Amino acid sequence: MMKLRVLFFVACIYSAAALGADAAPRILDGTQRPASEFPTVGLVSDAEGSFIASGTLIGPRHVLTAGHCCTDSAGARLSDTGGRFLLGGVIHKTSRVLLHPSFNLSLLGEETIVDIGIFELEAPLAVAPSPLQRSPVSPAQKLTIAGYGKLGTGKRGILNVFPESGQISTGTVTIGEVTPTFVNWVFTEGEAGTAPGDSGGPSFPEGTTNVAGVHSLGVSLNARNFGKFGTINKDARVDTSVPWIDSILTGSTSNNPPVVTTPASAMPATLRAGESVRFDVLASDPDGNTLVYIWDFGDGDAAIGATQNHAYLFPGTYAANVTISDGVAAVVVPTPVTVNADVTAPLTLKKMQLTANYQRDFQDAASLGGTLSPVPAVVEGFAKVDIGGAQELFAVDARGRGRGPAGTISINLKTGAFTVSLRKADLAGAWFDEGIRNGTGTVSVTMPVTIAVNGSVYSGTRTLVYTGREGRGGKAK
Repeated sequence: MMKLRVLFFVACIYSAAALGADAAPRILDGTQRPASEFPTVGLVSDAEGSFIASGTLIGPRHVLTAGHCCTDSAGARLSDTGGRFLLGGVIHKTSRVLLHPSFNLSLLGEETIVDIGIFELEAPLAVAPSPLQRSPVSPAQKLTIAGYGKLGTGKRGILNVFPESGQISTGTVTIGEVTPTFVNWVFTEGEAGTAPGDSGGPSFPEGTTNVAGVHSLGVSLNARNFGKFGTINKDARVDTSVPWIDSILTGSTSNNPPVVTTPASAMPATLRAGESVRFDVLASDPDGNTLVYIWDFGDGDAAIGATQNHAYLFPGTYAANVTISDGVAAVVVPTPVTVNADVTAPLTLKKMQLTANYQRDFQDAASLGGTLSPVPAVVEGFAKVDIGGAQELFAVDARGRGRGPAGTISINLKTGAFTVSLRKADLAGAWFDEGIRNGTGTVSVTMPVTIAVNGSVYSGTRTLVYTGREGRGGKAK
């Protein structure tokens, strides 16, 4: 996911008060309308209220949303009772949280990876649900979009501002392309675009109430242009997922899942960092449906296809698996891999300072310094820095100097002294795991740090004092 961060945003925003009374909506360059004009569209979040997303009631107890909005900050599916849906000022709890069988967060945006999920609510709602679009939409067709995302404009981009509550934002777009998986359009002047918080929201063919698309992500070739004119917006197609959605709405079990005919294998299953593994599997479908093979290598990378080769850059035990989907049901086959290290050693941290920014995304900062012993033998490769589970990857040259999307790393190849400087990091998961939230005052926190350099791994911890201010951020040193 990290290497794709500069290419797209998922339109889901994390917030400490996602389902609070002050939560409010916005489509980029959209028009604010009373939420009652879209009676089936509400706010989606988890039980902790840690993010804001959007969703549409498509059955008395079923809410259609984006698959990535059915997962937590680590990418794991929410528990069955861990979802929340706010509609008409009332929060409704989930009894099940379901992901489309092809969904894989690491491959979000790829064809055949359907970014759709469903919240099944504890009790039915007395609201007429929105119908599904069961036939394909076409290029040049107009769509009405809606959602509860961030404020912004095509000229200035996404802003960390929310308008007044009780309103929903809506706009009109023109479809540019329809692929087997997505409905795409380019955010152009005079039309609208999606922003973080709009994920899972609906797009309706103009003049209808049918849900044709689910807001998934925005793509930009320039990281500075996110949400501005020229951003490509991608909605997951609903019509091609109707068989799966219907199976959830009706409880139908007529579909037969795929059958594995050649067991999944990883060869070799034990290797050293930098070496390549060949993954193989083969299956058939009793109903004759087309199968999609989705490999999750367990290191944040994934691929599509029955046979794949993958190199692990860092040591560890990886819970690799393959998901075989027929579009309605799926089977998951584990293929664990063990990657051995050349060196495993303690990490000496001499200085460490972390800064949280709750006003802007990807603007957290970190400054680390210490010693790696024994000195790693770096010969142009990769280094990974893990701060409390938040990871950054760097390409390192023969001098031990590395650069990544969030900052830099420098390693003295004679003494082992190192420095890490991050200015555009995302440390939200690290803060969250340590119990720090927007508004946390002064607390003591012990932050684990791991640095992996090619085949060598160094680990340590440092205890810091964190002081924060609600709505602004905080600093640990």
